[in-house]
Amino acid sequence: MIMRKICSMLSLLLFIALPHPATAQNDPFTCQPPQTIGVLAGLNDPTSITIDGDYAYIIEQKQTLVIIDLSDHTAPQLLSRTPIPLDECDRISINGDAAYLTHNSAEWFTIFKIADKTNPLFVRQFIAGTSDGQFSAFSPTHIFQKSFAINITDPFEPTIDNYTDPNFQFDDNIVAVHGNTAIAANLEQYDITDPLNPFLLDTRTFGEVDDQNTRFEYPNIISLSTTDGIVSFANISVPVNTLTPTEVQTLGFTDAVVQGNLLFVANDSIDVYAVSNSPLLVASFGSDHGINDARLIRRHGDHFVVLGFNDLAVYDISTPTRSAAHSSPKMPRSSISRATSP
Repeated sequence: MIMRKICSMLSLLLFIALPHPATAQNDPFTCQPPQTIGVLAGLNDPTSITIDGDYAYIIEQKQTLVIIDLSDHTAPQLLSRTPIPLDECDRISINGDAAYLTHNSAEWFTIFKIADKTNPLFVRQFIAGTSDGQFSAFSPTHIFQKSFAINITDPFEPTIDNYTDPNFQFDDNIVAVHGNTAIAANLEQYDITDPLNPFLLDTRTFGEVDDQNTRFEYPNIISLSTTDGIVSFANISVPVNTLTPTEVQTLGFTDAVVQGNLLFVANDSIDVYAVSNSPLLVASFGSDHGINDARLIRRHGDHFVVLGFNDLAVYDISTPTRSAAHSSPKMPRSSISRATSP
């Protein structure tokens, strides 16, 4: 398991408590370089990725749907590359044998049938009348919009359902659904046991995430502000009472994932932060460890899937451990310490 390879929690806490984190090359903790598990070359400017089960769904240049089989980490396999009709696409959501491709500039989404992943079939465009939340928050039967729900019981023939209370409206766009709970961008939580009769569970709010640049990877809601260099996340495995903003290196920052108390940031290289009230950059891995032009990163089981401009690589990344070896991590900026947990 990767967490066994990372470090004991005690070691991590001791590392965070060191009095002079700016001199990272002098601390007793170092990081083992990533181990390349498998590589697939030949991609063309990937702009989005969703992993569902053992498959990666990728949008290239916002115009092509690519499906890759990840079941064998040592040999990722390209299954199909399919042109997307009409407008540029920005995000992919999977609903059984249906893939929903959403468009930031439009109030509709494109549906592909992906039962045969070697031959995805265009089904239709569906006009929803709103682009709230980019259709990323799914229950088994509905996609929740502010003032209505999209019924996806038949994933290829969505319909519009009105909420039971004609005056009901979510206070903010829904960014995550887990079980019978929907979570809005302002982190308010709603009971959706009856999808058409949602009600507010908790009026407390603890900040707000950007619903256009947010994804849900249980147990974390992850929100990216690439222009400000801030990754914010909330762990919903406990009652949401903390939104943790972490300042990262802004130059080239494009994506991030959370693994326990560590934050992995795609920044051309892969930067690793130990998250606390004063986050620390504990390692940085670049082309010397096979990671080139890292722009998108996702977890898949105990491994990491990293996309560059031309390739997909599966890595086993372990950080940090006591070791005589040294990985030459980047020097953290002093301004990193200003991040807070409200």
